[in-house]
Amino acid sequence: LWPLYVSQDTAYDSHVRRLFATLQTTRDRYREDPETWEALVDAHYHWDNPDARTRMSDLQMLQGLQRAISLDSSFTPAYVHTVEFEATLHGTDSALHYARAYLKLDPRDEQAPGIALVAKLLEAKQINSPDLKRQLDTVPLHALETAWQMLRRLPDSRETALHLARLLAGPRLPETASQTDSIVARQQLAAQLSWRGHGHQAAAVAGGGSRLFSDLARLGFIPRDSAARVFAGWLEGAPGRLKYALPWWATEGDTASLRTAGDRLNAHLSDKRATIGSVRTANYAIAAAIAYQALARRDTAAALASFLALPDSLCADCFHDRLVRSRLQASRGQLREAFEALGERLPVLLTSTEIVFALERGRVAQRLGNTEEATKAYTLVAQAWLNADPELLPMVEEARKGAGLPSEKRVAAGKRANP
Repeated sequence: LWPLYVSQDTAYDSHVRRLFATLQTTRDRYREDPETWEALVDAHYHWDNPDARTRMSDLQMLQGLQRAISLDSSFTPAYVHTVEFEATLHGTDSALHYARAYLKLDPRDEQAPGIALVAKLLEAKQINSPDLKRQLDTVPLHALETAWQMLRRLPDSRETALHLARLLAGPRLPETASQTDSIVARQQLAAQLSWRGHGHQAAAVAGGGSRLFSDLARLGFIPRDSAARVFAGWLEGAPGRLKYALPWWATEGDTASLRTAGDRLNAHLSDKRATIGSVRTANYAIAAAIAYQALARRDTAAALASFLALPDSLCADCFHDRLVRSRLQASRGQLREAFEALGERLPVLLTSTEIVFALERGRVAQRLGNTEEATKAYTLVAQAWLNADPELLPMVEEARKGAGLPSEKRVAAGKRANP
């Protein structure tokens, strides 16, 4: 819904900042009220942006919810996102602990059936057991969707969330589903495949019309000629999609396409049909195109200055721009700034860029001598991409070594991914 609200609200950023400030003040004034803690976290969960001055990390949000539960262990709303954050940050056992505690309260929240399914999935010894299969075939669809959302960032070896995403896009997709619902289900599946490192399958499911296509192209899962053809077509499209092609053109040294993109984006500003949201996006993308032109010319000083000037709040999902900025900062010895930026919570459905962020964060933490954070970041990469496609194995091996894990004896593909 983020693009919809942006397109309709001329003061979106100030409204979100005011919401956060109001809830923060309320929480500070009524610190013994669990609802104030849960309300603040819920707002950040749904409306957070890359602005380091206002954003909350997953850990900070989890701690806020744990505080709410400690104040009133019967306050069921505080458990909902807690189960998800525990799965993401601390794994199966922690998520199961909170799911069970929640279910003991006999909750009536709309998420209750989904959390009950989460508990069954995490308790099951085998994901494909006949009993669990029967439950997955008959449980209400909204419960299946809730369970997937809560487990989508659980880096478990049996890839539970991917199993759910396949069901939602296939056997459990209603025959009456609209075309939009079908597309959303397939994009969710593609995103989950990407997050788990199954790039070739993700590319086959995603098609060539989304941000995910750009992510996969940078990771080496789209043939160069195919990527060039698709991105050339994006030059004729809306700014919202065109901005995702900029990093690929920079990697290819294609300054001509970057200049053309800038021209098309500038032309959009004078288009009477342009919406408030598309104008905001175009203004951001124009500045990003300038930064990527400098990068394509290998002028890293100018590129870093341009990336630092980008208004991040205008494009919450332009993660790769901030990844590039962090790499440039790290290359110039600005390690603490890079480390802070790489701690950003990526507030979208899912993206393989999250795992690339984690790898880069591990590298920077290692250079800073922060062994704990480096190990944590490297471990996420190794777990999330445990069964990844061969193109990603060099990064997986680096992560396993950084986390002190034994090497995987698999053969890497000839071409290394260039995220």
